[in-house]
Amino acid sequence: LEDFNVKTTEEDREYQEEYHKRMSGRGGGEGGGGGGGREVAATYIGCYGAEKSLGADREYTGGPYGTSVAMAREFAVQSGKKYFAIAQVGVDGHAFVFDELPKGKELNDMGCTEPCSDDERYSCGCADESCGDLRPAKGEEHVRRWVVYKVDKEKGEKGGKGGKG
Repeated sequence: LEDFNVKTTEEDREYQEEYHKRMSGRGGGEGGGGGGGREVAATYIGCYGAEKSLGADREYTGGPYGTSVAMAREFAVQSGKKYFAIAQVGVDGHAFVFDELPKGKELNDMGCTEPCSDDERYSCGCADESCGDLRPAKGEEHVRRWVVYKVDKEKGEKGGKGGKG
């Protein structure tokens, strides 16, 4: 069970307010970008079961960042990393940002196709009980399906021509 008596941060409140606006169809706020029809500037790379496949330089964040492709991308940009990986469980999740392409076996099971909470066009993987009957990848303690994306330049961001379209 979730403890709703936990102290929340201003960032948590802003995220929840934006999320509820998107879910009620009232628009998406300036920071999210994934729920109001606008695509997130990220390219799907693959799905992996092992945390160690994400590289030694990985940096962790969790909570809503692990359920939102837009927020995980923003964390990667702020951290100066090229890739991000998401494994969600309900309203929380896990995310890593890193610079090297993942190594190891790529997976393609039902855990790899779980839609993100902020934008169902994207997959955000799964963690723990949200993975159903899936088993941990070889050598891993926890069940995870890390969906990996490459950070693309958004139109208007410096350093790129804006990509396709």
